[in-house]
Amino acid sequence: MLGTIIFQGPQHAHPEPHRKVSPASGFGLVETMVVMCILIMLVGLALPRLNGYLDNRRLQAATTTFYNDLRFGEAEALRRNVPVYYSITTGSNWCYSLSTSTGCSCASAQACQLAQQSYASFRNVVLQSASTGSGAFVPTTSLAAPTTALFATTSGTQASVLLGLTGSVSLCAPAGALAFSEYPSC
Repeated sequence: MLGTIIFQGPQHAHPEPHRKVSPASGFGLVETMVVMCILIMLVGLALPRLNGYLDNRRLQAATTTFYNDLRFGEAEALRRNVPVYYSITTGSNWCYSLSTSTGCSCASAQACQLAQQSYASFRNVVLQSASTGSGAFVPTTSLAAPTTALFATTSGTQASVLLGLTGSVSLCAPAGALAFSEYPSC
């Protein structure tokens, strides 16, 4: 045994067992694309409902603003002890104004106006009709001409502002399939 060298190597030189390669964790491209397609479809389904909701809020804002401006006109006539005139233009480019003189148009802002509003502030809302295009709040008598203004969204939902002979103003939903549900029936 002399002269023979036996190489045994390191005592712990056992080869490491092969590690199993695991797939990468997370989402792959295919899974991400499927999720994106599903999200796009859901947004596409929800968008018309959102537009309808926004149009109804604009309808409510337009009718409430008109209601408040008519109430303001009545109060100003009593406060100033002079007639306050209103002028209404219907259609898709609608407007209305309250003024202290009869020739004050609602088409543009003028010094004679106490209040003025137009379609530009209420996208997708149309003032379809008004039973009278003009009238006055007269402090010593009742209102010169009662009116009913019919507002509608481009999708057809409708709401009315009623101005009575005595100056009372109310909001209501006309009878019909697309009446604005948040107002009482006319």
